[in-house]
Amino acid sequence: MKQLLTFLLCIAFGLKAFPQSQSTNQIDLSAGISISNVYQFLPLEDDAYISNGKAYGFELEYNKLIVNKIWINTGLGYTRIPNVFHTMPIDVNRKFNLDIVQIPLRIKYDLFNWLYFKSGLTFDYQLNDKVDLVDNQSGIGFSFVGGINLNISESVLFNIECSLASTSLIPFHLDDSHEHYFISGINLGFGYRF
Repeated sequence: MKQLLTFLLCIAFGLKAFPQSQSTNQIDLSAGISISNVYQFLPLEDDAYISNGKAYGFELEYNKLIVNKIWINTGLGYTRIPNVFHTMPIDVNRKFNLDIVQIPLRIKYDLFNWLYFKSGLTFDYQLNDKVDLVDNQSGIGFSFVGGINLNISESVLFNIECSLASTSLIPFHLDDSHEHYFISGINLGFGYRF
């Protein structure tokens, strides 16, 4: 209930403070926390499994208006996903982090002046390739983001986003049954239109 009330208050505030600018460029800096799950197509040996913690990351994005309400979105992002590898029947835990750099190439659509959606491909590169417990996550992924812009001034915006993403749908290092991560989260950030 508290989350719904917060969401409705943000929408009401957005209706009063939506951006009026006709600028054609926007830079966004955002950070957030996420929940991640690793998906495996074949079970691990000896009933082993991987559990994931809350991921976190940040992103610097550039948006270019191409036609009315449609933007090209790209940038550079970083995500850290904590994992624990569990072995059975004796529960021996091995903790490891997965660090991924992402370069998005998405289309952003302004549904209203304050509500937007962006969706497209992400080019993922796994920084720590020494992790041998999951497949390398370097590859082409997909992301979908919905968010609102709240106008702070004529050219400065506050962004609240909900995001869904999947890493390595088309892997650069193909294994027999490639694992990938599904990530969902909330991002908060600031934008500057010029």
